[in-house]
Amino acid sequence: MNKTLKISLWVVATILGLLIILVAVYVINFLLATKAMTPAETGPINDTVWCIKDKFVNSYIFKGEQDYIMVDAGMNDRNFKLEMDRIGINPDQITALITPVTCNQ
Repeated sequence: MNKTLKISLWVVATILGLLIILVAVYVINFLLATKAMTPAETGPINDTVWCIKDKFVNSYIFKGEQDYIMVDAGMNDRNFKLEMDRIGINPDQITALITPVTCNQ
C-alpha cells in the first residue's frame, strides 16, 4: 500500500475517532443534565400562580383580574391540556402567552 494512502487513512480514522468521542461526551452530558432536572409538580404555588409540570420543565400560569397569562417553557400540547384540567383552569381563559422563540439562521 502506498505510504501517502496509509497516512491519509490514519488521519481520517483519527478524525472520525475524535468525532465519535466528542459526540459520546455530548450525549452523556445531555443525559446527566436532563436526569438532574426536577420540575415542580402541577399545582398552585399561591392564590394567583399555578405551576404545570412537563417532563423536564415547568410552565407557570398567572391569574389577572379576569383572565390568565401563561409563561411557557416548551410544553407538550397533549400534556398541557391534561394538566390544565387537573388544576381546573380552562385553556380558553389564557389571553397572553410568553413563550421561547427559536431563530433559524
